[in-house]
Amino acid sequence: MKTIDILTENEKAVPIEERKGVDYARYVLNKNELYKYVAASYFSFFSVGYLFYKSFIIAMIVGLSSWKFKVLYEEYLGKKRRDQLLIQFKDLMYGISTGVNNGGNIKEALKNSRENLVRLYSEDGYIVREIDYMIHAFDNAKMYESDILYDFANRSALEDIRGFIDVYVQCKTTGGNLQKVIMSTIEVIMDKMNIQREIKVIVAQKQMEGKIVAIMPIIVLAFLNLVSPSYLSPMYDTLAGKIIMTISLIGFIAAVIWIFKIVNWK
Repeated sequence: MKTIDILTENEKAVPIEERKGVDYARYVLNKNELYKYVAASYFSFFSVGYLFYKSFIIAMIVGLSSWKFKVLYEEYLGKKRRDQLLIQFKDLMYGISTGVNNGGNIKEALKNSRENLVRLYSEDGYIVREIDYMIHAFDNAKMYESDILYDFANRSALEDIRGFIDVYVQCKTTGGNLQKVIMSTIEVIMDKMNIQREIKVIVAQKQMEGKIVAIMPIIVLAFLNLVSPSYLSPMYDTLAGKIIMTISLIGFIAAVIWIFKIVNWK
């Protein structure tokens, strides 16, 4: 399964004992991602600006506005990363359940689950790195078991992970049937994930329709400029035409923002 790297190459070189936990609630573009985003977004917005005004100066100004969409793009990547983390955490839950059932503690369950998760998601998988981070914390006794687990739950920014940790810690504290409670919690979380997956399938068609509607004005405008430039001359040469083009451009940008909101729908 392809994943987004949670660490840059420089961060991967940092020894695990010096690393900080990943904050999944906030995604920040690394240097390479930022360069690619700036190049692609500026070119796209510059092209759109030129189509609407036939002016290099205005097109350059419109291109600069692409920076405003950086936050939306980071939100999109952040949500994608959290979705992948939750899928990987599902496999870890089964490993914890098996480990606890065999009489082991959470640290042993994490170590035993790691090998299988590496085969599924590689050493750079989100959940594998989180296991390494937690095992290191256990080995160095920097925090209590519950603190280590809640640190991961809080950083994940995912209700399902937080719920699982809540149940596990409470059951360990009260001395309940840990195996039974964990399996029951896994079933609830899996049912929720299946429902969310079905909803995403239903919404996916509407998302695609929205994307097509958003780019249609650009396609039509480019086509008219190609086959009949004189047809659009009044739009570029008169004040009224420029006002209409400006209103149309604002509508296009609003549509793009709307599409990002749909894509980031939870």
